Amino acid sequence: MDITSTSSQGRSIQEDNVPEDSPFEEMIERNAADNVESHLQGNHINRVSVVLDAANIGRHGEDKGTQRSGDAHVNFDVYKLIAAIKYFELYGLRVISFLPAAMVRRRPRKSDNDKTNACMQSTMVEGLNELISNDKVIIVPSGDDDDMYVLNYSRRHNCFIVSNDYFNDHIQRLRERDESIARSMKLWIDENRCPFTFVGSDFMPSPSSSLMRTLETIEKRTTGSALSDLSSAIRDLDKAIATISKIQSNGTAHPALFLALQGRAELHLDIGDSYSAWQDLARMREISSEVNSEVSGMNLLSKIYFIAFCHN
Repeated sequence: MDITSTSSQGRSIQEDNVPEDSPFEEMIERNAADNVESHLQGNHINRVSVVLDAANIGRHGEDKGTQRSGDAHVNFDVYKLIAAIKYFELYGLRVISFLPAAMVRRRPRKSDNDKTNACMQSTMVEGLNELISNDKVIIVPSGDDDDMYVLNYSRRHNCFIVSNDYFNDHIQRLRERDESIARSMKLWIDENRCPFTFVGSDFMPSPSSSLMRTLETIEKRTTGSALSDLSSAIRDLDKAIATISKIQSNGTAHPALFLALQGRAELHLDIGDSYSAWQDLARMREISSEVNSEVSGMNLLSKIYFIAFCHN
């Protein structure tokens, strides 16, 4: 694992034994500035990137004791993970998530007596498989530690980390091997880790994190740009769709919901988010019979295929 060098996309790392005018600190700041500039210029290779601790996000709000139990996967919420992915993709960030293989296994709860119609531990396996097939989630092999994949990938590819885990156990194991490497890793985590919470179903990263300060810089620099306007429009449609979904017309979905979903799908395609466009199209098909609208979706499908091809 590459844990001997330290770099950052956020603000510079402050270390007690590093002078304020240290060339090391200047290098980090210069690297961070270059990374943001590349992102703003549309460089898809060097754009700002985040690594999501998928298990930590999907089980947010769950009791820690439950997380360690045999039923740890019962309460995994794939929609929380999707909300986090969409949040950062709206800024044009590259997003990668790591998830233990056990999370996508269908197994009955220990309390189930009827194994034929057993409740599955992971009730959202279909949603996870869709994320996996769209390269939004990478599965960590059974027996491997997904946290180590998160940390290693973050260091190697200069990514922010989104997790509420402090990774103290990993730092301690490194400390037992080499104190300087452990100190370097801790500095990296402290500087690049972004905690988060949920306000209802809305994902909310820590406003004080280096990641959010970087996003503020990007937002200021792109204010008035096409990407900024499109992202803002999508966020407005998210709220509208959530409200319209609660309204029924003669016991069925309101016709405005179909139109709002179609509009959001088109906007998702405009920013290159083919996965979210797929989701909107699937939901449009679900409600098409209720609102008497036919969804051949051929135009939309052809665009989705083209965007997906260009981004692979």
